[in-house]
Amino acid sequence: MRDRKPITCPGELLAALLRGDRVSHCITTGLRLEEADRPVDRAALQVLRQGVRVVAGGDALPGIGTSQTFHVEPLLDRLDVTRELRRAQKDAGGLSAFARTHGLMKGQVTDVDSARSSPTPAVLRSLGLVRLERYAKAPPAAKKDAAA
Repeated sequence: MRDRKPITCPGELLAALLRGDRVSHCITTGLRLEEADRPVDRAALQVLRQGVRVVAGGDALPGIGTSQTFHVEPLLDRLDVTRELRRAQKDAGGLSAFARTHGLMKGQVTDVDSARSSPTPAVLRSLGLVRLERYAKAPPAAKKDAAA
């Protein structure tokens, strides 16, 4: 087995998986793409497990209706949002300053920060985020159980 340069970029890994390659795991060789026979960095796989969004842009052609390039951005989970919120509060000079700057009540921010409530659209906007919903296909056995 020839050891090739590991795949560390989630976009490169996604492209290989979309072409039909599969990732396998072995105790001795670690994570590898089967057909390409290349090692896979665990962090790249973790980004794909968490979810990604394919975003058009980055080709420096403003004003043109279609973009020629795309990049992959990881989707954030609830813990990531909390980290972003805490960083933003610190950067703003504390909870009160952050809330005042963004027209929020301190309780809205602390409820999200302490996981008492989900982030509201206003809190997400203050962080430059939006909520996305995702769905996945159920395994065949789960479909039968749901129909019964």
